[in-house]
Amino acid sequence: MKKLPDLNTIYRYLADKETDWKPKALTGLALLYVLWPVDLVPDIPVFGWLDDAGMIFLAGWYLNHKAKKYKSKHRDE
Repeated sequence: MKKLPDLNTIYRYLADKETDWKPKALTGLALLYVLWPVDLVPDIPVFGWLDDAGMIFLAGWYLNHKAKKYKSKHRDE
């Protein structure tokens, strides 16, 4: 089983004004895309939800990846 994301590190990464803005923006855009009523693929069962799930997965993976780098960089602080 894979390790779950460290939510404390992700929160600290998002709250730090010195970190890169791109993962923060991508996460916000992914959430907005899922909540937005207009989709690239209509929400028909299964197929219409795949684009939403893919967007959330990619944004979450990227944010988690950047937060892990942030944690290793700021481990001594």
